[in-house]
Amino acid sequence: MTNSMRSLTASLALSLPLLGLSACAGPEVASEPPQGEGSTPSASAHNASPSMDGDGLKAAFTQITTHGRKVTCSEGATVIPRETSGEIVELTGDCTEVVIEANGLKLAAEQIGTLRVRGNGNIIALGTVETLELSRDGNMVGFSQPPQTFSDTAHGNQYGTDVLANIHLNF
Repeated sequence: MTNSMRSLTASLALSLPLLGLSACAGPEVASEPPQGEGSTPSASAHNASPSMDGDGLKAAFTQITTHGRKVTCSEGATVIPRETSGEIVELTGDCTEVVIEANGLKLAAEQIGTLRVRGNGNIIALGTVETLELSRDGNMVGFSQPPQTFSDTAHGNQYGTDVLANIHLNF
């Protein structure tokens, strides 16, 4: 394990309680290594479907939708502002474009056209997303199918069909 990986693992372990999380066996790194801008991460071996077959993804989605405040997507871009940091949110409706500026958000949505994550330390459970752009650090994004277009220009982000498998949300 490299020094940078040890540092990242320690940082994540220390920040989990602040985000209201615990990890069974420590933070799990996504099964797909980060790929270059414009590439598409591949699905994990179990080939999750849009019905959220992955146990971790399904559990996270269910917990967030059970405890979350429902927010209906607006026409055009729906912005989740920094003032909602730390909240639990379920997006409903036609989510064409969503911009997350908040930090430490727990968010679930069935379907998003374009998702731009501009906050840190968010946990996001999605059915499907066509375009995913990560521009801040330490986000975890679980989805049932890989996005068609993908970009990660930050550090320490985890994403994939099984990335939420060992994460337990504490409500």
